[in-house]
Amino acid sequence: METEEEQHMTTLLCMGFPDPVAIRKALRLAKNDINEAVALLTNESPGLGYGYEPMESGPSPGSGLSGDGENSGRTGTGGFDPPPAYHDVVESE
Repeated sequence: METEEEQHMTTLLCMGFPDPVAIRKALRLAKNDINEAVALLTNESPGLGYGYEPMESGPSPGSGLSGDGENSGRTGTGGFDPPPAYHDVVESE
């Protein structure tokens, strides 16, 4: 039978996080809280209090861009725009 940490490791690997070492470190820093570990691995703010530098998910800003405007207007990491804030969605309905 798997321990809770092993179950979280398996879950995070299945979610697409490729680096078992980074996953273990995130789980350790998050005190085995899988939600906090996901936040650490995806550069979200809950991890900022831990002094942890999240793993890179893609090229750093300004590197390898041809300047053709392909990435202009994007504010998220990894080529995806962040979802709207909750209050923006609720107010607009």
